Amino acid sequence: MPETRWEAAEAEAHMVLASALHVPQIKAASRYLVRVERAELERRAAYFVGRVMVAGGRAYIGSTSDPKWRWQGGWYVPSNGGGKNYMPGHRMRWSAMIVLGSWPDHETAQMEEAAILAGKAAAKPRTLENKCSDARGLSIRSHAFSFVYICFDVFG
Repeated sequence: MPETRWEAAEAEAHMVLASALHVPQIKAASRYLVRVERAELERRAAYFVGRVMVAGGRAYIGSTSDPKWRWQGGWYVPSNGGGKNYMPGHRMRWSAMIVLGSWPDHETAQMEEAAILAGKAAAKPRTLENKCSDARGLSIRSHAFSFVYICFDVFG
């Protein structure tokens, strides 16, 4: 029986994550990352932001189609066209990244917002460096998964 498009997309998400976890500074919040329930994502975001806050550090929550690429940086084609742009990697500013979960792109945008709001609720001012509580940079692709992550500079 052939795989559906969503099954193939989920399999690809597992491969992208496996590749990202070969980078020593990238970790997974749990063995269970794909299609995590919203309440669990919010718990993870609050927990990790709280650990960073106790250690006196800063954190940032974001979303990406590839955690390894986002960590290392690189060239990309913006969704509005206009040629290629270079995005610096998070490694230039943060010491590590934890992947909190993965969902189909249209859900990831909502999950990123939920994670940011949960992180803000758990944080002292200036612990979480997100300027907005939404997923502004996520391109919604059909039949593809993306990831929500947290980066931090100091971790308790």
